[in-house]
Amino acid sequence: MYLRLALAVVSMLLAASPMVVLSQASKFTITYPKENAMVQGKTIVLRGQGVESGATLEGSVLTNDLYKQDRAKATINQDGSWTFGPVYLDGMGEFNNHTIQVTVIRMVNGKLQRGDTATVGGIVRK
Repeated sequence: MYLRLALAVVSMLLAASPMVVLSQASKFTITYPKENAMVQGKTIVLRGQGVESGATLEGSVLTNDLYKQDRAKATINQDGSWTFGPVYLDGMGEFNNHTIQVTVIRMVNGKLQRGDTATVGGIVRK
């Protein structure tokens, strides 16, 4: 009888309290711009998720050639979200179709190590 009462109390407490869900680490992705997006202007700031603190980002834009985005700065938030910019979309005419690639860079045992890479393509300026 006491066991049934104890189980009933535990069940009521669990039902009354909010459930905590532990999620897996987010996959490294670019959330803005989306694939095949049309964007305003020649510079944009990328947004994404899935980067651990202590890392940084490196980015490139492919039009008629691969252009490393050396002027862009990464901001990594505690929740794993990030921004990276400014990213330059200078392609014109047939080259106004950009593929953007961002790679996670970590320091491991005193050496820089390239990690996950995310890519979005078909980005066109208005």
